[in-house]
Amino acid sequence: MTDKGDSCAGAIERLVASGLSKDTVFHALYQQKVEIVLTAHPTEVNRRSILDKHERLKVALDALDGGEKTPYEQRQLEKALHTEIASIWETDELRRSKPTPVEEAVSGMAIVENVLWKAVPEFLRKLDDVTRIHLGKPLPLDAAPLKVASWMGGDRDGNPNVTPAVTRQVSMISRRAAARLFKKDITALRMNLSLTSGSPELSAIAGGVREPYRAVLADLEQKLDDTIQWADSEIRKAQGGSGAMPGGGPPVQPILMSEDLMEPLLVMHRSLCETGHIGIAEGDLSNTIRRLAAFGMAMTPLDIRQESTRHSEAVNAITEYLGLGSYLEWSEEKRREWLCQELASKRPLLPKNCDFKKMGFTDTVRDTLETFTLAAELAPGSLGAYVISQCQQASDVLAVSLLQMDAGVKEPLRVVPLFETLDD
Repeated sequence: MTDKGDSCAGAIERLVASGLSKDTVFHALYQQKVEIVLTAHPTEVNRRSILDKHERLKVALDALDGGEKTPYEQRQLEKALHTEIASIWETDELRRSKPTPVEEAVSGMAIVENVLWKAVPEFLRKLDDVTRIHLGKPLPLDAAPLKVASWMGGDRDGNPNVTPAVTRQVSMISRRAAARLFKKDITALRMNLSLTSGSPELSAIAGGVREPYRAVLADLEQKLDDTIQWADSEIRKAQGGSGAMPGGGPPVQPILMSEDLMEPLLVMHRSLCETGHIGIAEGDLSNTIRRLAAFGMAMTPLDIRQESTRHSEAVNAITEYLGLGSYLEWSEEKRREWLCQELASKRPLLPKNCDFKKMGFTDTVRDTLETFTLAAELAPGSLGAYVISQCQQASDVLAVSLLQMDAGVKEPLRVVPLFETLDD
């Protein structure tokens, strides 16, 4: 019987055997970014209830294969197995009504919660083991060669139901889900990390208490609770409600940036290593850190997708409002020249916080411009790429760059043109 092949180790061995240095291979591995993008296809996505049933079925099967059992235990597991199979058999696997964009997004998040949340850190742990053995270096804890993004709630190409309010709501639902999952991780760590010894660095942020790890983790738990409440209020606002916090007043310290959660976790990891508890450091704490590196506080950043003519229409409305003529009637050369000139200028095209409706802009132009306004308002990391469908010329890319800049997007989204014909 031969050993089962290992694709990770095998690939690295072949690269080194081809003449590449171990440092070169390690650097390429550490720097690479593979992004899994979840897209809406309701006829091919399992319902959340089916995913949950499959997970329970897997647990029962694993338990049945897990060694000796008493006759009673065997009967109970077989009964659980039969129950899940019967339930799956009688459950419709597909949605029979068209889901809303928000429902599509929630279904996509179920894939992350039920599958990827566990699978990603396990894969990174395996990759870490392979790099230690074959390249002589551990995979850094903050390495994120695998990322997850989503088009669900951001893909508005030809779908009038995906509005700025929907994108805001989905983004906040994703942040709320991330905060809940990280809170579950942090609560488990707080229960386990009851050590009293810690590094001076940890003691300083814990306030010199007897159980420094638990003190830091309790503080993070509270901040994640605040984050959940904050996300709930933002979701209510996106749905047209007031967004008022229960009990009045906003939460004190929601965690919006991944770094705000990552830094204390890394302090605890360093403390455990420095005090001789490397095995504990490399357990659940490392899994949480790797999850944070891969998913961040946004969990599934949304890609925005819109058709190129919508941007041209929006820019045309702006040029006509400014008395510059019709952008749509300009040649490609004149468009590029004007767009580049405006990109180099620090002068805004439109006043901040202006009322697009009072300016006479059409509904579609307002929707396009409000999408860019939303991109400027959401916390960094909430959005991924800006995808331009039916992109045909350079001005289509420049127009998106200008609209982002004029809306005040502090960290501009990378612009991704889709070329859908040979001429494009």
